[in-house]
Amino acid sequence: MTLSKIVVGTDFSDQAKTAVGHAMSLSRHTGAKMTLMHALSMPEPDYTMPYPVTTPAVYVEQVEEIISTARTNLEDLRERLMGQGVDISHVFVNEMPDRGVVQVANEAEADLIVVGSHGRTGLSRFLIGSVAEQVARKASCDVLVARDEVPAGGYQRLLVPVDFSEVSGRAVARAAELLQPGGTIDLLHCWQLPGGSVTYWGSVGPGLRESIERGARDFGQKIVDKYSSDTVNINFQVEEGDARHIIEKKIQAGEYDLLVMGSHGRKGVNRLLLGSVTASIIKHVKGSVYVVRSKEPEPS
Repeated sequence: MTLSKIVVGTDFSDQAKTAVGHAMSLSRHTGAKMTLMHALSMPEPDYTMPYPVTTPAVYVEQVEEIISTARTNLEDLRERLMGQGVDISHVFVNEMPDRGVVQVANEAEADLIVVGSHGRTGLSRFLIGSVAEQVARKASCDVLVARDEVPAGGYQRLLVPVDFSEVSGRAVARAAELLQPGGTIDLLHCWQLPGGSVTYWGSVGPGLRESIERGARDFGQKIVDKYSSDTVNINFQVEEGDARHIIEKKIQAGEYDLLVMGSHGRKGVNRLLLGSVTASIIKHVKGSVYVVRSKEPEPS
């Protein structure tokens, strides 16, 4: 699961600078090659209006100027980042932002897309929140939605929700790769009985609760044993309650540099990482979120 190619989208806004900072830090840490990409989709003017905004000739001239400026800005950004120990290329595409960044990542066979959660509005906008969610849903590779500035010295403490599914195992492996030597990974398993279960089983008594948590800790210890090392410290926590709310509360406390979570998971009593949960986390959590893809992307 080693990162070797990273694509980062930019519209040259402050949020995009944050995304580029994360991509640079990860590239230096993992040795991955980085591609800067800018997507620009120009709308067609509506000349059926009684008073069009501009004439066709003027519109073409404006478009050419916008494209030229965007290309120059992209090239200038690459030049400023060169010489910092990262192999950097750049790509300009005429496409809608969410489709454009996924297209570039697919063509490059990238392992990771890094995007900001908001971007500049107007003709050159790149990533508002809903677009970041679309990228995370459509991409066939991992996606990092960058909000906070990348910590000096890289990621030292990560939160990784787990439900013992294949994709949560991939999330732990990826977190171990992203972590700086000597850093800490906190694994979090949340469990909650399905709605209406009390009708059939009655209240959750001490015996059932103890059995569920004991089983979770047994599984969790196996993960700890597998990924712990001299340079990776791993803790395991079990909490009863809604996974989304528990995760959001922990991230908002500001103790973690990054949340790493899978995009799918097991359904049932121990469910955690359903697509809707991940989408909600991306939308509402204030910190940066790294989404690890399962082997198969969600249908568009």
